[in-house]
Amino acid sequence: MEKQVAKKTDRLRIIAGIMLALYISYMLFRDLVLYRSFDFSITTISRYAGFILLIVALLIKKGNMLLAGLGFAAFAVEALLILLRFPISDSYSSMLFYLIGHSLAAIGCFASIPKHLHNLAKTLLLLAILPLAIFSNCLIYFYTHSYSYLGDRFHVDPYVILFVATATWMFVCYLTAILALANSIYIAPTRVVRSDGSTALSNSGRFNLFLHIVLILVSATIWPIFWTYRTTRYTNQVKDLEKRIPIRKLLLCLFVPFYIIYWNYVTAKRIDMIAEENGVKTDAKIAVLCLVFSFLLNIAPPIIMQSRINKIAKSIR
Repeated sequence: MEKQVAKKTDRLRIIAGIMLALYISYMLFRDLVLYRSFDFSITTISRYAGFILLIVALLIKKGNMLLAGLGFAAFAVEALLILLRFPISDSYSSMLFYLIGHSLAAIGCFASIPKHLHNLAKTLLLLAILPLAIFSNCLIYFYTHSYSYLGDRFHVDPYVILFVATATWMFVCYLTAILALANSIYIAPTRVVRSDGSTALSNSGRFNLFLHIVLILVSATIWPIFWTYRTTRYTNQVKDLEKRIPIRKLLLCLFVPFYIIYWNYVTAKRIDMIAEENGVKTDAKIAVLCLVFSFLLNIAPPIIMQSRINKIAKSIR
């Protein structure tokens, strides 16, 4: 099973590595050719060392979490040096998120080495996406408001368009790399005993419903990204159904229009099947309800599904 999981993540790791390699190539071209300057400071060296370590970690066979951790740690060192050098600046808050994001990712990679910390490692890596997303949005906000103005007509400096595209590309690189690394951490499934004495694979999937609702409302798309990943993995315990690759389903939900509607229906249907397999009595099935709310109120299906997952977890505990 572990070998099968590793094979499924190879393609995503290679894509992430190539994307980062293209990004660093552009950065070097910009500094050496366009700006004709290269800063040999410790911060710049730390940044490029981070890129190189992370690219190598992603592209070598089976990946290397230690190298990836060192890469993220190098980014964290870069951020720390900038914060110490410029304690009062407009970019202080954004660099703080930069530091937090890379620190979480580094600790997550290091924690993945001992097997008993795999769950913690996966959680830390996924949490790292949030501060890095905030950092990217801070950069975009700063540059669009600094170089755009309202005159006789709205004008945007071409430099801003290039910078926004670069910042977006950078975050997509981070997102793909972190998801690839998180998915490469194999977590052995646990088993629960059914009421008839038989056993079944289980991932409880339980999460505080109130906190779930709050995170949906305040985190924009960040928490739904985590939740989609963990719920896809949770519903893989249905017997006699094809196992879905969480990363693949997450990327489809993110980038394919309206795919989330299909995902909501299929996932809710699987949750109904899990309840039935474990003998959990429910008032009604939720698949059709989630499909309807996918068109009317798109924050409702995740709440409905998590509520049912919590009920299943409580019943088979």
